[in-house]
Amino acid sequence: MEVKVLRINVVENIKDVKAFVDISYGGLIINGLKIVDGKEGRFVAYPQVKGKDGNYHSIVKAGDIETKDTIEKYILEQYNNRIK
Repeated sequence: MEVKVLRINVVENIKDVKAFVDISYGGLIINGLKIVDGKEGRFVAYPQVKGKDGNYHSIVKAGDIETKDTIEKYILEQYNNRIK
């Protein structure tokens, strides 16, 4: 399946968040991914919602490591090309 970035919105005023991203993958459109600078490097965070328990819960996530790695690698490549 092919990953296609629909939108990259680079931000500068949100701590650790570098961009918001929308993608299409395998016939699905996923809005609200975030590129985040974490303690162990830059990564892609999937959309989350705050539950009644006060914790955040993913509403979309990759079903396996290969899919997660494919999506994350492509998004980060597109982001890096954009900010050059």
